[in-house]
Amino acid sequence: MTIQLRGPVTVERITELDDWPFGVREMFPAHPSDGPISLVIATHLVRTPDLTVLVDAGNGDGRHRPGLPAHHLLDAGYAARLAARVAPEEIDVVVCSHLHPDHCGGLTTADARPAFPGARHLVSRTELAWLGAVHRSAPGSGVAEGLARTWEDSVAPVLDAGLVDPVGDGVDVDLGHEVRLRVAPGHTPGHLVVEIGPPDGPEVVIGGDVLHHPLQFDDLDLAQAGDADPARAARTRRDLCERLARSGGLLLPSHFTPGRVRRAGDGFAYTSSP
Repeated sequence: MTIQLRGPVTVERITELDDWPFGVREMFPAHPSDGPISLVIATHLVRTPDLTVLVDAGNGDGRHRPGLPAHHLLDAGYAARLAARVAPEEIDVVVCSHLHPDHCGGLTTADARPAFPGARHLVSRTELAWLGAVHRSAPGSGVAEGLARTWEDSVAPVLDAGLVDPVGDGVDVDLGHEVRLRVAPGHTPGHLVVEIGPPDGPEVVIGGDVLHHPLQFDDLDLAQAGDADPARAARTRRDLCERLARSGGLLLPSHFTPGRVRRAGDGFAYTSSP
């Protein structure tokens, strides 16, 4: 899926997994009913006249995450799929929406070398501090242990190579041609989104994990199991929906089909745009 915007910018959606199964309550513990749902893992390649920007790098293959079974030893072939569209050395900027393993595992190769050695990696300073603290706590099992492994094999090698430019709290980063990073905290402390288009009316928002599934449009207070600050995450979801409903812009989420948000009574509704 490639989107040609009104200006000189294109966005290509690159899917790592098109069927990532969960239970509803596994993903949303407070949901009133249970049953199977399927997510995807998708990343996005933004091309401007000046830069080639990769937004998120997927989970990566063969990552040892026993405390995080959904992320453990995947074999999806994402690196080859990405390389068919752009050579790794041609990527100028990598944006990490956040540092959960399905968004940053692909920052390194199987032997823990930076996968994009010529790219500046833009990561929230708050996010780096959070995951670094998890690693320093030396957890021995469970989710925290999986996050610590993510730091070791996917984040630390890029930091050690001097490729990371931390993004300060509350700082919007302008990448030119109306492409910018905006802070969107809640799911994680330093979550970022990428907006393309006028600041008061984005044409596209690459939303990371602000929303995980269309179920959340029925109740924007519905927390995802991994939300670090559920109340803040709900406010961020509502703010994003407000902006998109006003502008008519396209939402490119990481885990479900792209689409558009519209007002529906006191809330919002979502229409997929495959």
